[in-house]
Amino acid sequence: MSCSDCQKKKDSFTRHNLLAGIFAVSGIAVLYVNFDPVPRGHDPAAAQLEEVDLSEFTSFTNVSSGFMKKVQAEEFDEPQNSLGKQPIQTAMIAEPVASSSNDVLHSSAEAGSALSQLKTCQGEDAVKLIQSILEEGLENLKQIPDYTTTFIKQERIAGSMTEPNLINLKIRHEPFSVYMKWLNGDKGRELLYVDGENNGDMVVRVGGVRGRFLPALNLNPLGDLALQESRHPITQIGLANLIRKALEFRERDLNNLDNLNCWINDGVTFDKRDCFEFVVEYQEKRPIHEYRKSVITIEKSLGIPVGVKNFAWEEQVDSVDANNLDKSTLIENYAYTNINYTRRLAAAEFDKSNQNYRFIK
Repeated sequence: MSCSDCQKKKDSFTRHNLLAGIFAVSGIAVLYVNFDPVPRGHDPAAAQLEEVDLSEFTSFTNVSSGFMKKVQAEEFDEPQNSLGKQPIQTAMIAEPVASSSNDVLHSSAEAGSALSQLKTCQGEDAVKLIQSILEEGLENLKQIPDYTTTFIKQERIAGSMTEPNLINLKIRHEPFSVYMKWLNGDKGRELLYVDGENNGDMVVRVGGVRGRFLPALNLNPLGDLALQESRHPITQIGLANLIRKALEFRERDLNNLDNLNCWINDGVTFDKRDCFEFVVEYQEKRPIHEYRKSVITIEKSLGIPVGVKNFAWEEQVDSVDANNLDKSTLIENYAYTNINYTRRLAAAEFDKSNQNYRFIK
């Protein structure tokens, strides 16, 4: 066999090996991109959403009853301690403290009766009633050191409404701490913020394929990058902050009674909880009015808001449908579902080195 024949066979063998190698690497890449493995330290508390019906959440005319009927989610498992061995002791929250000046929180039945009598009230009476209930709700939350919930967020960003984001959320009140894990959209994204730690920054790991390659980032919660996909910073999330903001608005309402219409819708069921809705709508835009209209859904037994929809002024959106003003001006849509007030969270649940999270590779 001549040297030229040997060289040809050698070149052919090399080409075949090279092609085989390319096909093998391509196959592995396809499997890697499309296969969603259980991540290191899989969090057993992450909800597995098999079928999600967000029709009521995205409905603009029927605001709450029967919401999330088809959400299939696992109950949060009992948390583990920092060693991952023994379950953390849980404690039931105390009974809600009834206001001496307002008896609407003594029980769901009594609250329903009181609200049924006042559901047609407007103006100052309605605002003061909501103030009293929200203040009771804030007092009730002070008895709860932490909680878990499925948070649902939909906002108008860069002129367009986003698809609803479903997020596993853990909140601790002192020090204020937040852990979030996205269940859809950028699925697998994680965010951790603890007041007074990490130089005031939140730590974020993106989801999807990028999250397998990119390191976690430290971001200023008030910075432009952190607020690219959110209308509010992480420091404002949670039920207690929602109540404080609502109370701030109600205080303004009392000083602008000539410019608002407000009423109460009783008999509302939200996430299998007895609730009512407080609706406030402003007649003209004034500097103090951030929104044109707001709808707050409040759980009766604890006086805690579990959902809120805010609507922009007409000039603040690109296109307005005169036949469906609310739909075309909806700017924020938030809900807290599957709330668990009784689970106590270990300190490790707000530690970026927790092996159930993927902030550190």
